[in-house]
Amino acid sequence: MAHGQEAKWHQYAPADNDTGTLVDDFTTMRKEAIETCLASDKAYELVTDYIAVHDAYHVGQLCTARMSSEPGWDPYAIYR
Repeated sequence: MAHGQEAKWHQYAPADNDTGTLVDDFTTMRKEAIETCLASDKAYELVTDYIAVHDAYHVGQLCTARMSSEPGWDPYAIYR
């Protein structure tokens, strides 16, 4: 979208499911996404919508899943 094209979702295919590889891929791609967004004339909108708010959305999903499977878990624990 930062290049003025429609987003191509579901393009990521990890080389393997090793946690280290996944974290490294996430870190690299996130940095590239931020740099690309900041170079766009819509930098604020793109970084806000597709980086900051999107991350919070997924954190909420993970918390909801954990609360469903572990009812006694304190969702405020993510802030400690």
